[in-house]
Amino acid sequence: MKTFFTSILCFFFFAIGFSQSGHAIDFKINGYTNDTLIVGYYFTNKQLVLDTLFNEEIGVFKLKGEDTLDAGMYLVLTLPDRQVGQFMVPADDQEFKLEFNIANMRYAEVEGSKDNQMFQDYLVYIGECKARADDINTQLELAGDDADKRSSLEEALNKLDDEVNAHLDKLITENPNTVTALLLKSNVAVPMPEFEGDPEQIKLDRYYFYKRHYFDNIDLQSPAILRTAFLHAKVDYYLEKLTPQHPDSVSHSLDVVLGKMDEDSELFKSYLSHYLTKYAKSKFIGYDAIYVHLIKNYYAKGKAPWVEEETLLKMTDEARRLDPILIGRTAEDIKIYKEDGSIISISDIDYEYLVLYFWDPDCGHCKKTTPKLVEFEKNFKEKGVKVLAVCTALRDKTPKCWDSIKEKDMLGFINAADQNHKSRFKLKYNIKTTPTIFVLNPDREILIKGLGVEQLPEVMGNIIQEAEDKKGGD
Repeated sequence: MKTFFTSILCFFFFAIGFSQSGHAIDFKINGYTNDTLIVGYYFTNKQLVLDTLFNEEIGVFKLKGEDTLDAGMYLVLTLPDRQVGQFMVPADDQEFKLEFNIANMRYAEVEGSKDNQMFQDYLVYIGECKARADDINTQLELAGDDADKRSSLEEALNKLDDEVNAHLDKLITENPNTVTALLLKSNVAVPMPEFEGDPEQIKLDRYYFYKRHYFDNIDLQSPAILRTAFLHAKVDYYLEKLTPQHPDSVSHSLDVVLGKMDEDSELFKSYLSHYLTKYAKSKFIGYDAIYVHLIKNYYAKGKAPWVEEETLLKMTDEARRLDPILIGRTAEDIKIYKEDGSIISISDIDYEYLVLYFWDPDCGHCKKTTPKLVEFEKNFKEKGVKVLAVCTALRDKTPKCWDSIKEKDMLGFINAADQNHKSRFKLKYNIKTTPTIFVLNPDREILIKGLGVEQLPEVMGNIIQEAEDKKGGD
């Protein structure tokens, strides 16, 4: 039935916020003989345990407390077979009874909860409609080339789809403040308008419209939406599928998502923290720009008051050090020294592409990397690529640099060091480990960084080819 049933059949639950003290939820699970039942809830992309219940009698459990539960989607988990039953906890109605059957934990008999009853009724309704749709689709498969019959069956499918949409619209309209209405609305896409133009332009217009209106029916102001099974997947889809995977684009999309949330909410705190951690750990080259963006625009601006001052200072300092060496930035010039004591700087070198190679003679990984870089330099020097190898050994260790250069056949490189660290190259390029590689263009713009020497030939080849194609196009 088009794509409607796919989204509606998923177990998505969330609620609006009201106030009530205490909760008392009774569970009866027919056919369940274990004495233990786990009650959990969804939190961003996790499933967390709320409580472990022990039966009052076979199959009967009670979740009770003086505190009000946070509204959202909860679950019960049976042991040891791990059957899952899901239920809603609305903020204003936390005293009710649910009766499951161990053979099918999807459905429940409800007593005392309008929202749970409404959702269960809707599940039954949509299940019946799906059965009708499956029957029509089976008939379509058997209709073969009978055009009249196929047309009639397709019309029946469209009619059924309209019926379901009308039912959904009526439910949402007549119960605007219920959990179920909020749930169902969140899975309804904004109607796509008709666009004109050539097929490619129409495709683009549809994409931009869909992306722009993606969150129209998802209430990111609702506290309960944090405790649902679907929100994290939806946000991730927006960031990873609808957003071009370029740091600037991802940063902008994060601003869109976070901008729809109340900055004082648990939702905002959870998602800002989650994505900061995600992009801090990202292995994708250039994604440190997203990490820096989040720190500069949220943490450094006082939008994360939960972070301790000492930690915040460390984070902002890290962002300050990373910012000048993000891809696309103009790398700072440095004046360093050759073996004979003469000064050389990046701006003194005539190159099409400059590979900045920071290494240490005692670095075990450098010993494996350097021979590969020597081979790379021999293969790419005719294409305008030069290597400036900066030995990071300081003070009394610097003389080892010159011995290692000869031992490792690095004589094809431009070799330099800075015994007393006058140039502060380690700070300017945030050198914490070796080897570290940067690739610069003639304007000292950072084209790429943080890649292994094994990747360098392919990446450098792509950069050169792209530049040649661009010149050819001009």
